[in-house]
Amino acid sequence: MDDVPGTLASALVPLKPGGLISVMAINRHSAPLNIAVREMDPAAALAALNTDQARTQMFNSALTLHTAEEIIPTLRKLGCRDIAHYGIRSFCGYITDEARKHEPDSTTPTRQRPNERT
Repeated sequence: MDDVPGTLASALVPLKPGGLISVMAINRHSAPLNIAVREMDPAAALAALNTDQARTQMFNSALTLHTAEEIIPTLRKLGCRDIAHYGIRSFCGYITDEARKHEPDSTTPTRQRPNERT
């Protein structure tokens, strides 16, 4: 998206006063690690450290990667309050064995509560 403030402003229009919006995006900080692990391409991972541009495999299109540090001030300027950032990058995205990720019990240990682990 080229117009971040305009796009976010449009997304806020239908909200009732005190409403909640969730903004999710590909994390620019994790893109280089994803390239290094999944594509095994250290040169591309290094290049990804110095750009905010990426290409989607699914849609074969260019996109601009943003960070929470860039988006939060824009949300504040648009009148949002009580803004929180939750980095929820799942380790499953780094697993290269696509078939294993779809096995029913492949992530069971990660869904246990910390005090339930032995």
